[in-house]
Amino acid sequence: MSRKIAHKNIQASWSGLVLLVVVAMLIGIYFLRIDSSYDLVPYNIDPNLVVYKTNVAIAAEETIKKVEYKDDNYNFKTNYSEDWKSENEITGEGENVISSVTFTKGIESVSISVMAQSMEGVVKNSINIDKETNIKVNSQDAVRIDGGSSKDGSDITMILLKNNDNLYVFQGIGQEFEDIVRYFEIY
Repeated sequence: MSRKIAHKNIQASWSGLVLLVVVAMLIGIYFLRIDSSYDLVPYNIDPNLVVYKTNVAIAAEETIKKVEYKDDNYNFKTNYSEDWKSENEITGEGENVISSVTFTKGIESVSISVMAQSMEGVVKNSINIDKETNIKVNSQDAVRIDGGSSKDGSDITMILLKNNDNLYVFQGIGQEFEDIVRYFEIY
């Protein structure tokens, strides 16, 4: 008699295990399914750099208005989302003057700094370079550097653009960074 009970217990255990696995798979499929609204769509920042964003991001971008930022001292302009704030700062002295504008929203930030071209080495030493790519920003030659911060190792992207004696340094990550670069223009 005890053999039949043990056999039924084993059968019940296997049935319960199979049921648990099937339920877990269904839950996993439900939460891991790929929604068609997240199809990747390419768009160009410039002819040499293609970035991908989702249809959801495209729809969100179309509803957020852009504000123009203009710097008459260094003759450049760009657009940024109206729900971001901009703040200017000047640091250093003499040939080491750095003029920066930082765009922020919450903990996200994107900056454009303008300095003497001679400071390029200092800028490059502030990032552990993973990848360096030649690109164009509004038809001007530039270098995109992807890597980690030398301070804390956090992911960072920089774009270095030289014009006359100035070095324009874009720093940040994310969609707003890509948009600010895309709309950047020296006049």
